[in-house]
Amino acid sequence: MGFIGAHQGNRVGADGLVWGVDSMCQVLTEHGMAIAPSTYYEYRRRSPSARMRADARVIDAIFHHAPAAPADPRPGLTQDMDHIAQQWN
Repeated sequence: MGFIGAHQGNRVGADGLVWGVDSMCQVLTEHGMAIAPSTYYEYRRRSPSARMRADARVIDAIFHHAPAAPADPRPGLTQDMDHIAQQWN
């Protein structure tokens, strides 16, 4: 889905051929990755799932906890995860 979104509307070649969703889905299907245009548009309309929102919160917590440039050796993964888990409680 990301490929289609990233390339939709791109112009290619001297004649300026524009990549459309339908044509990209057709080529992807020919190469074994069947995606219907309606599936792509439904994906675009859908709001993030509860799992995606929860994953984003965990990723934010990890990046917030991790120092940008550690001067001292960092604690191990277990200590990092314990610290993050304490923030969630």
